[in-house]
Amino acid sequence: MKRKIARFVSKCLVCQQVQAKHQRTADLLQPHPIPEWKWEHITTDFVTVLPKSSRGHNAIWVIVDILTKSAHLISFNVAQSTETLAERYMQEIVRLDGVP
Repeated sequence: MKRKIARFVSKCLVCQQVQAKHQRTADLLQPHPIPEWKWEHITTDFVTVLPKSSRGHNAIWVIVDILTKSAHLISFNVAQSTETLAERYMQEIVRLDGVP
């Protein structure tokens, strides 16, 4: 009976994907420190491969402040340089929210 069960489990895709309970757990989770000032800690992400807009932009730069959870969405073209993105950051974020 053990051989039949082992053979069935080895061929079953769902059985292969189920995590075993005897696996070692990861370390304890450590919470991130809470920032003292807004826009002191940010997260960024790029959403690319979008259809071109009327201005020729085909990507979105998402910038989120960790403290206030406020987000800015900046459209841009993937071919733009990092210097251009830095200028856009200064125009869009620093102009509106200031420097931490």
